[in-house]
Amino acid sequence: MNLRHEAEQLAKIYIPVLIIKFLLASASARSLAAIVGGVNGSGMSEWAVLASNWIPLIIGALEPIAIGVWLYFRARSNDYNAYLWLFFGLAGNVFAASIYFFVRAFEEHQFNKALK
Repeated sequence: MNLRHEAEQLAKIYIPVLIIKFLLASASARSLAAIVGGVNGSGMSEWAVLASNWIPLIIGALEPIAIGVWLYFRARSNDYNAYLWLFFGLAGNVFAASIYFFVRAFEEHQFNKALK
């Protein structure tokens, strides 16, 4: 599989995740504002505290999870250490994907060089 096709596959996953992340962030901000706006004078309700703590974490985790899973499946199909690339994708995000493309390009170059 060539690198352009792999980059297109990543874009097919990454762009919808970014759109979903944006939509969830805007929806959670509106609902959180409505919840906090309806709170009595004693402070935030339990739901508002839960939402204000967990929703941003879940939304922020969508992007690294998508890239980590994509790297896992690509690494597994190319006989790399899939769990290492999964962890690298979760920790490194887009940087990890760019390193993956660099490694793949280097290997293809070495393979083509060996054939000559």
